[in-house]
Amino acid sequence: MSYLGAAESLVRTHALRIPAADWDDADSTAPLHHFPPGFPIAIALPMTTGLPATGAARLVMAAGAGGTAAGLAWLAELAGGTAAALLAPVLFALLPATLDLHLQVLSEPLFLALLVLTLALMVVRPERPWAYGTAAALGAMVRYAGLSLAGAAAAWAWLGRPRWYEGAAPAPRARESGASPLRRAAAAAAPSAVLFAAWAARVALTRTSIRQVAYYAGALAGVHSLGAAVADQLAPSVGSPALRGVIAAAALALLALLLARGSRRARRSGDAARRLFAAAGLVALAYTALLLAARAFADPGIPFDSRLLSPLFLLAALLAAVSLGLCWPHLGAAGRAAAVAALLLWGAGAAGVFRDELADARANGTGYASRAWRTAPISRWLRGPARDYALFTNHPMIAYIQAGRASRELPDTLTPDVLADFRDVLRARHGAVVGFRDSYRPMVSPDTLAAKLGLVPLLRSAEGTVWAPPGGN
Repeated sequence: MSYLGAAESLVRTHALRIPAADWDDADSTAPLHHFPPGFPIAIALPMTTGLPATGAARLVMAAGAGGTAAGLAWLAELAGGTAAALLAPVLFALLPATLDLHLQVLSEPLFLALLVLTLALMVVRPERPWAYGTAAALGAMVRYAGLSLAGAAAAWAWLGRPRWYEGAAPAPRARESGASPLRRAAAAAAPSAVLFAAWAARVALTRTSIRQVAYYAGALAGVHSLGAAVADQLAPSVGSPALRGVIAAAALALLALLLARGSRRARRSGDAARRLFAAAGLVALAYTALLLAARAFADPGIPFDSRLLSPLFLLAALLAAVSLGLCWPHLGAAGRAAAVAALLLWGAGAAGVFRDELADARANGTGYASRAWRTAPISRWLRGPARDYALFTNHPMIAYIQAGRASRELPDTLTPDVLADFRDVLRARHGAVVGFRDSYRPMVSPDTLAAKLGLVPLLRSAEGTVWAPPGGN
């Protein structure tokens, strides 16, 4: 809703606004603030040619996927040879998480392309901090998690060309120009600092409340849940949770061994291989640190799921392909046979998941655009009779996706003054309360509001109920 709605608003009104607002707002749209503006802006660009928002989003996401695949192949070829170049994009494409990211309108495809671009510039142009710093800044404007790219870029520039990845004789072309570590780090961090400061100032000017930074005790207690996301990638198509855990643990151990051997080979290989392992490790470390910090200090509800872990999966797939390319000549017949067998077994399982999920998505759709939601009575009401009402709901996303309607949220409290004001607003705007079975965030129950205000039902269905004031139906 935020991505598509903000893009549509930018094209129509030249302002980044989403089709949802607070119940007492005069406008049913609100400034974009929960997400950064990069992805909506990218969607808006092809919309200027007449494409609808969903078509423009598909185009941007497809371009992101293509850029990611090309970047992975290029980096893998530089560091590990032709076989690694062929393997890297295939490994990433077959990861179950990758398909999930491309079946919905999400910013990850574009973000991952910018991550690969940042990494590529760190590897091939380490002496140009402004270049990979700019790529990192663009990533931060697509996803807030991209601030980790800015941190990695600044750290890479500060470190220059340290002995822990260069080896004894760095290539003359890549020696530092003599700029101090501080100046290099500042050049890498400046683009992100400028863009993020401008966006933060805009959010502060358009929002009366901004998320507070505080420590959330116990926020890191659920870190163990990431094991399930990792197991889904390493043991796809394995139905038994216990068996999937065992296979995933074995696969993780083999992957760690492969990466360790690949890293050692990279130190004795070309300049690109050494830099790739060092830069990818630094990006992975920065991204992991930011996720943990965000969960502990910004939002304890951040899930450690395959979506948020996808950058780490991408880096693992890239380094696994490069490691296999570097180690292949030294494996021997038995080692090569084992590597091929492991790849084929994993690839068959991953392809099975890919086939099944893609077939289901084509037949039934996904999420709130699924066939079940499109044919639901409450969705038909939203596309028909709802045109006569201003909408107040506990799930604005469904109203937008099913009918393209902007809506206001329900109150967060039931104090007498709020209840009285909401009743007056509902009548003045000829409003209807659209209460879905599940609320996208905590707010007053639609059933409770209806009971206290004496609202009458206009529609009841399995997905939810629509109420209006007496005489307003």
